[in-house]
Amino acid sequence: MKKFAANYAYGDIVILKQGDQQDLVKRIIGLPGDVISLKKGKIMRNGIELSPYACDEELSSIYTLGDGEFFVIGDNYQDSIDSRQFGPVTRDDLLGKIVSINLSP
Repeated sequence: MKKFAANYAYGDIVILKQGDQQDLVKRIIGLPGDVISLKKGKIMRNGIELSPYACDEELSSIYTLGDGEFFVIGDNYQDSIDSRQFGPVTRDDLLGKIVSINLSP
């Protein structure tokens, strides 16, 4: 993990603090300046559907991400607590991003 990374991009896997929960591992799908909308089961970024990601059918929210705000989602998005529930996270919430994974025993 690269602690307190300077730059974040779409698809980055980050470690973050959210309230009193343990550290969370999520993927960035929204960057500062993006408009994220959740409606009719779909997640849109700047008017483009982010398939295969989805949200509850009855959920209807729009977030315009401010400077230093990010929208994150879990890779197991069907069973994840993420920005769909708690909204955007700030740069201060991010502890770092994963830069490599060592799969060797």
